[in-house]
Order: sequence, then structure tokens, then C-alpha cells
Amino acid sequence: MVKGTASQKGLGSEKGSSDAKSNGAVFLIAALDMSWRVAIAVLVPIIGGFELDQHLNTAPALTIVGFLLAMAGLFFILKTTVATADERFNPKENHR
Repeated sequence: MVKGTASQKGLGSEKGSSDAKSNGAVFLIAALDMSWRVAIAVLVPIIGGFELDQHLNTAPALTIVGFLLAMAGLFFILKTTVATADERFNPKENHR
């Protein structure tokens, strides 16, 4: 009778399963963190621009400015979130 190794018997798969759960949790946390930051970064400038337009009778100038600020904020948030995720899943190796 030939004995198999632990990985052949399925005993070594526990580490892979734990890593997958850990990665899933990290992704969920990053997505939730990004979602509230995006909501604030998009809604505040647009609503603020709209309200200022209503108050100052300058429609739609400040709403457009708010939209442009919102898009810049969205770009910044996406860039930092992707950089953080990339650093988490692809750590840089020390090279000489």
C-alpha cells in the first residue's frame, strides 16, 4: 500500500482556504471603505455647487465646477485604493 503526502490527501489545502478567506475579507473591507469615501467625494461637491448656484443665481456654473471636483476626487480615491490593494496582494521584494 502506497501512502500519499498530506497535500495529496487534501490536508494541505487548509492554508489555501484560509488565504482565500483572508483575501476576501480584505477585499470586502476595502470596498466598503472606498464606497463611503466615493459617496462623500461625489455628493458633497455636486450638491454644494447646486445649492450655491441656487443661492447666487449662477446656474449651472458652480454645479459644473462641483462635478469636476467630484471627478477629481473620485480619481484620487480610486488611485489610492488600487495602490493599497496592489501593495497588499503584490508586496514589493527587496532588491539590491
